[in-house]
Amino acid sequence: MPYSSGRTRAPTPARRKSTTTHHFRVLREAGAIRQIYRGTAKMNGLRRDDLDDLFPGLLDALLDAAGRQAVRLGDSGVG
Repeated sequence: MPYSSGRTRAPTPARRKSTTTHHFRVLREAGAIRQIYRGTAKMNGLRRDDLDDLFPGLLDALLDAAGRQAVRLGDSGVG
């Protein structure tokens, strides 16, 4: 299954590696993301098609809400 064409990158605050590893494992086991290796790097991709099939409109609603909040807060999303 191909990755979503949207390549938005969210800002990530500093976290311990073990915390990040745990979160990605939970997301992977829940079927929300897929992970592939590129050399020594692990790449994460959102399984948008699968999530849209299970929860139609949810991701679009969340992204729209996040965009409206960013406008209210004056956050350009670039950082």
